[in-house]
This record gives sequence, C-alpha cells and structure tokens, in this order.
Amino acid sequence: MMKKRILAVFLVIGLVMSMAVACGSEPEPPAGEVDAGNNEEVEADLDTDTDPDDEEITSENERVDLVFATSQSKWRAEYQVMADAIARDHNIHIEFQVIPDDQYINLIQIRLATGEVPDIFEFNTPTQNAMIGAAENTVDLSNEPWVERLVAPGLVRDAVDGNIYGMPREAASFFGAVYYNVEALRNAGIENPDPQTMEEFMDILQAVQDNTPEVTPIFMADGDTWTTQIFMTLGIPVTLYPNDGDIFGQLERNELQWTDIPEIRTVIEQFVEIYERGFVNPDHGSARYEMALEAVATGRAAMMLNGEWAAESMMSTHPDTLLGAFVIPWGDRQMMAVGQFVQGLFIPNESPNIEEAKRFLNLWSQPEYQALFYETSPGFPAFADVDGGEVLPFVEELVTRFIDTGLFTYQINDQLSVLSPIWGDLWDNYVAIVSGIMTIDEALEDWQFRVDDFMSQLGAPGF
Repeated sequence: MMKKRILAVFLVIGLVMSMAVACGSEPEPPAGEVDAGNNEEVEADLDTDTDPDDEEITSENERVDLVFATSQSKWRAEYQVMADAIARDHNIHIEFQVIPDDQYINLIQIRLATGEVPDIFEFNTPTQNAMIGAAENTVDLSNEPWVERLVAPGLVRDAVDGNIYGMPREAASFFGAVYYNVEALRNAGIENPDPQTMEEFMDILQAVQDNTPEVTPIFMADGDTWTTQIFMTLGIPVTLYPNDGDIFGQLERNELQWTDIPEIRTVIEQFVEIYERGFVNPDHGSARYEMALEAVATGRAAMMLNGEWAAESMMSTHPDTLLGAFVIPWGDRQMMAVGQFVQGLFIPNESPNIEEAKRFLNLWSQPEYQALFYETSPGFPAFADVDGGEVLPFVEELVTRFIDTGLFTYQINDQLSVLSPIWGDLWDNYVAIVSGIMTIDEALEDWQFRVDDFMSQLGAPGF
C-alpha cells in the first residue's frame, strides 16, 4: 500500500518534469568482487541471453561480455546478486566498474568524449542528461519493451526532446532528512526528535554535545562535496517556499543575482553555525560518505543529513541498529525537500555491444530479477509489475507526513537543472566557506561569475 500511495502522489503532482543530489546507497560491494575504494575493476562472471520473450538460451550459445560502470555511492550489493542470477539463466557476463564519487562525473564525460566507453553506465536522469549530452552520446531507449511497464514514464523523459535515455532504477528518489541513531540520541536525553524551528534543531545538536561529548552530533563528509551541498540544496527551496519556483526562474533568466536573495545567505549562515559551534566531526574536510554511514550506524555520531538510501545502507550493514528520521525545519516550517530524479542506466552510442546491452537492460527490468533487489532493499520500483517490499517505517512516516499531504517542494538542483554541469563548483565553495578559505560573500560572488560565464556560453536569454 505504501508503494502504491507514493507512486500515485508523484504521478498526480507532476513528477513528470526533470532530476540530483545525489546519490545511491550501499557504496561498498561485497568483498572479493569489486574494491570500490581503490577503484579496482574486477570482472564478475555472469551470463546472458536474448529478450525474455525469445526461446530459451542453452549453454552452447555464444557468450557476450559487457562493462557496467557506476559510482561508489550508487553501487548496490544487490546489483551483483541480480547479475549472478541473470548469469545462471542467460549468457551475458558483466564486468562491474565501481568508480570513486569524486572521479565519476569527469571520468564518464571523458569516456563519452573519447569513445572509450563502458557498455552501460549509471547516472541521474533526466535532469543531469545535459551534463553527459545524453541526446548526442547515448542510445534513445524510448521504444524499448520495458517502457510500457514504467510506473511514471514522464519522470524520465528528457525535458528537451521527450525521449528516454536512461532506464530508471526506481520510481521516486531522495527524501532529504536527518537520519539518526536512536540509541545515541536517547543517551543524550532525546526521544522522538521533531524540531519545529531551526533553534530547536540546534538545541538537539547542543544536547548531544553537552550530554554525550564522546559522540559527534552530526557527521559531515566534506571529502565528498555531494554530501556537503545537501543542507543548502534542501534548505534554500524550503526557506523560499512558496516563491522558490518564481525566484529560481528569475535566477535562470538573470533577472536576479544569487547575491540579491537574503534567504540564500541565511541558509548558508545556519550551515556555518553548525561548524562554528563544534557540532561536526573534526576530520570533516577529509571524511567520506562511507565514514558517515559507519559513524552513525555504530553510534559514534548521532546524525547525518542525506537521502533514504543512507538509512538503507546502514540497516544493511548493521541490521540491529535502531534508526529514525526527522526533517530540518528550514524557515521554521515543517516541509520536506525531495528529489525530482532517479538513477538511470544509459547505453553509450559508441558501445560495440548496443543490442546486447539493450537485451541485458530488458532482462534487468524483469520482476524475477528486480525482486532480488527489493528483497533486501525495499523501496519504490520503477516498474508496475514489481513488488517493492516493506520500506523502512521511518521512511514511510516521512512519506505519509510530507509527501501524502503535499508538504514538500523540489530541491534546488532540480528546479535549476540547467546548471547541473557546474553545480560542483558551488559545492566546492560551500566546503571553502566552512574551511575558512572563502567568506559567504566571496563564495556567492564567485558562483555568480561562474553562472554568468556558463549561461553566456549556452546563449541563454538574459546573459
């Protein structure tokens, strides 16, 4: 019921537009298969077939080898399980390449530009389609057989030409919230946190610091800037709501400057306050996403700000840990910012195995293999005939409280998706601010300069 309810809501309210943050779950592949941290590429011995509707393939059929690239944060251990099952039933073999997050975007762009491409790669879609030149560099999948089974095909259609370039992993993604260790907060004297104002949120952090000084109140992984940006990416549109769409439109038309909007500065100041008051881990500048997961799951840190995939990863590796979630009350309001994107599987035009890759994607989409994913990682399937299982209760509570009631807006990355190719520059500036390298004014002025240059090169109206 939970799965059906959220998918219906997303269809009704218009998740038929476009994109990112962030991000997948389960960053660590099973030992012995792929060492993501060292970016070692290890071939997984899998098997493949033709379309599921074709007659059964025998062991005598010719073997096909495909390369499947993804980033460390998007990788899911379930991928290997699904691929192994396909291997037993068919004759396609997959080499998974799991690439560190800070290298992934640039590496995919370089590979697309040089033609040295994997056969399949994972990327946010559709609002990051422009970042990889999907229309020019990847195969149009609009007429593939799995399209008619999609729950929300409009969500993954390209905003420019309406084509589908990435096969979605899920039907909805990114419920941005604070995911916390229940026992850690309980030890600090906090039960069922539900801050109604930003001051109350800061009070929770202060209570952890005062009552359990050995515990980091909120773990920040600024070594992965995609995690750093989440506070602003969610907080700015919530603080601006209900005028966020209008204001972002004015920014896109150069009718407003980023330095003209006091609410943006306010959110950044709140972010900086968390660091200035010592609520974060001392090694935040070099800390990575996986370290945040481990710290919160084991109680060395009380909280982290991320998407639901972080909770799923922690529950997967530490199933006995009690977790919960609450939304930061930016603008002193109860509202959640969500993603308008999903993870998509793309096939590059330069792949020498396009037809084989298409067959593999069709197999990957089938209920029998999708079930292997959702059996251990419940969620919201992209396909109507797939059972997503029982989602984590605190994630369901977020959806019931905010999505079902319409108390949500879209993250800034989605509402200004035209800037997807350069968001990383702004994220770097956020880290520079909390590292004392830039002031807030300097960071916003530098970002405005980069926006002006980028939009001018695009020939965007107003620039």
